[in-house]
Amino acid sequence: MLPPRSTQMKHTHKIQGEAALKDFGYLTSMITKRMNQQHGARLLRTAQEKAKAENRAVTQEEMRQLTEQNYGLEPHLPDQDVQAQSTPFKRVLTYLSVKAEGDKAELRLDDRVKNRKAILVRVDGRWYVADIF
Repeated sequence: MLPPRSTQMKHTHKIQGEAALKDFGYLTSMITKRMNQQHGARLLRTAQEKAKAENRAVTQEEMRQLTEQNYGLEPHLPDQDVQAQSTPFKRVLTYLSVKAEGDKAELRLDDRVKNRKAILVRVDGRWYVADIF
């Protein structure tokens, strides 16, 4: 397999391993991002609990170490409640229309945030997301 080309692919390779690059695309990238957020939140929560038990704050050196353990990204706690962080990433999509011509397709969908349009292309018999807007 060729080495990862983009920063996103390199990041995905670190977090999910080489197998994730086989079908790398938008969804793989979003899953990697969510996995990284959850991992970083767990690291930070653990460090905060340890510091609290010792009646102190998390130090800069500890944050540096956490960043290294979190694949080079500084960990943070999300605005959501702690329970939501333990649930796996799940995206709910409602498909509104699909128009395919040859190896290109236009997909209209609702991702519960807003209606979106996706452009898909078929390569070697498999469909890949080329763009979402």
